[in-house]
Formats: sequence, C-alpha cells, structure tokens
Amino acid sequence: MVRGYCGDTVMCRPESLGLAMERVLIRLGAPEEDARTVSDVLLRAELRGFGSHGIMRFPKLIASIEHGLQRTKTEITIERESPNSALINGNSGLGMVVAAKAITIAIEKARSCGIAAVGVHNTNHFGMAGYYSEMAALSGMIGIVFCNTEPAMAAFGGKTPVLGTNPISVAAPTMERPVVFDAATTNIARGKVSRAISENELLPDDCALDRDGNPTVNPEELFSLLPIGGKDFGYKGYGLSYVIDLLCGPLTNAASGTDVRGTTTLEKCTKGDFFIAINISSFTDLDLFKSRSGELVREVQDDCAMFPGEREELNEKKSISGVEVPDLIYSEFEDVCMKYGVAVGE
Repeated sequence: MVRGYCGDTVMCRPESLGLAMERVLIRLGAPEEDARTVSDVLLRAELRGFGSHGIMRFPKLIASIEHGLQRTKTEITIERESPNSALINGNSGLGMVVAAKAITIAIEKARSCGIAAVGVHNTNHFGMAGYYSEMAALSGMIGIVFCNTEPAMAAFGGKTPVLGTNPISVAAPTMERPVVFDAATTNIARGKVSRAISENELLPDDCALDRDGNPTVNPEELFSLLPIGGKDFGYKGYGLSYVIDLLCGPLTNAASGTDVRGTTTLEKCTKGDFFIAINISSFTDLDLFKSRSGELVREVQDDCAMFPGEREELNEKKSISGVEVPDLIYSEFEDVCMKYGVAVGE
C-alpha cells in the first residue's frame, strides 16, 4: 500500500513522497543532487510537523518553475567575499539549493575564521529555516538563519501588513542531538493560515487582524498577522522582525518591507537570506560545550518541559513510518506529480 485514508487525511510513506518530488524535479531539469536537497527539505518539514513548509509547498514550487521564476539549474555567484563573509547572488535558482550552498560556505569559512556570515539575494523560498541551522549544528557549530518574506505582519499599533513573518532559527549541538529553535516572528506562520483554509479550520486567538484592525480567528477575513506577543506585547515580535528585515534586505542587496515579493505569490522573488556559522572550537572545547548544553536540556526535561526542537524531533520519529497529509493537500501534490508522469509510490 502506498497510502491509507484516515478521516480526511492520507497516510503516506515518507520515502514515496520524497522520491516522487525528486523525479518531478529531475524531469524539469534539476540535477539529481539538487532534486534530492529540495525533496529532503520539504519532507523533513512535513515529518517534523511543519506541514505549512512541507509538501503543500511543492505545487507552488513547480508552478514557480513553470512560470520561469525559478531555475532548476542552480548556479550561485559570489559577488563580494572576505575570509569570513560572502554575498551570494542566487541567480533565481532553487531557493533550497541556494540556502544549502550558503550555509555550507559559512561553515567552511568559520572553520578558519571562527565566525562567518553569508548574505543571499536573488533567490527563492527556502522552506524550513531550521534545516540549515541544523546543518551547522551537525558540523559542530552554532547556526543562525534569518530570511525576510513578503508583507504579512502589522507593525505594533498598526493594522496594515508592512513586514513579513521573517523567521529566525538557531541550532546548537549537544552530546546527543542538536537543539533547534525555528519560529516565525508572528504569533502564527503564514503557511499555517493556508493550511487552516484548506482544512476549514479557525485560527488561534490573538494571531490575526481583519481590514478594520479588529482581531479575527477566521482565516478568510485575515488582513494582517500579529507579531509575537499579540495585541498587547507585540512590540517584541515586531522589533525582532524589523531587525531581521534589515539583515536580509538592505545588508544583502535584497528588498525589504513592502517591496518584498514572490515568497508566496507567482512573481519574481525579491527577498533575502542571512546565514551565520559560529565555530564553537574557536571559543571553547567542543565536547565541553556539548556537555554543558546537554545539561541545560536535562534541566528543562527534569521540569517536565521540552527543549527547543524536541516536539519536532518527536514528530519526526513518530512519522518516519507514515505521515498523515490532509486529503486536499495530497490531491494537489499527486496532481502535480502525475502531470509529469510520476506516480506517488512507483
């Protein structure tokens, strides 16, 4: 069996979903390694419970390629470079491939320089930010990843979308597994709104405003998202999003604020990304750091709480043998695959 129905969801084998995505991308001209990278990013998001950044993004990715907005042959250009920094032009390549290359460059530079930062412009949506910060953590480093997105968040005290959900992810190694923090700077990610619409669900309280600036839980009435902290304390999430926009926009020669386009719509993508790798060995003994960071994990768990990324780690372990995908999202995914002669599970 390739899939089994469970209510309004479809139970899928992860390897079937991943292989189908790879085959479609290869048929569209992507090199095998790049197709595997994109498939892995989307599948990991699905398994870890980030359905908003999982396979529901695949049809949008393919549409972007079909409209000539995203090239399947990804060739980056390093426009500026120093021993511990680089500015990359993604040349409208696959955003997830560009991001993987960018964090890899940051990691390599940090090996000799201690800390390295890489900015990216002229790229595309890169999926789950935690995928790339975790790459650094698995290399014995601390990874920090930012990106800006098209407007969705109202400034604190306002009602009009001026900033994106502008996610941040930080990952660090421990003796056992990386700790991975990955979150939008809004109370709810934009992708979860799309998922709520497709699943006919309401939004949580204190997450969205309608056109009149009134709180709403109806995703169809949403005009802007509230920053982390909501109506009363949203200056915190708003300030963080603003700073991320500065790092990913003006600093990387990408757009910022209301000029950011193409992260959710079919138009030229103008957003920017920013990656930082910190070589722990430049500051302290790596094993000592891992031991102490592990102690912090245990302190949190001893209080019956979860460390950042633990919920997602448990989701991934639970989903490795089968992942539930909402029926509508699966149907769209399957239609795209069949369009290119790929049967999910073949």
